[in-house]
Amino acid sequence: MNSFIEAVELRKTYHVGKIEVPALRGISFSVPKGEFVSVVGPSGSGKSTLFYLLGGLTHADSGHVVVDGFNGQAMFPLIMLIFLIISYVYYHKTRIKKVFK
Repeated sequence: MNSFIEAVELRKTYHVGKIEVPALRGISFSVPKGEFVSVVGPSGSGKSTLFYLLGGLTHADSGHVVVDGFNGQAMFPLIMLIFLIISYVYYHKTRIKKVFK
């Protein structure tokens, strides 16, 4: 069975001033099509960072993500463009509603 999601050696470190905070340290896994999984762990263990990487909202320092055959890193510019367009439309729609109230 083909993997729907595949993550290989994902690494992500955040920089807070001079301090480096490793969020993901070489995470690898695959999820076959049709499977359900859950991600659990304590606060600060990297769950949100993992989902940001899987959703294409941020870049990994190293490693790669493939979702349904598409390279996550290659899709990043398109995802960000769509996000910016939706944000722009929502912002202006909200402002127009306020003007006409």
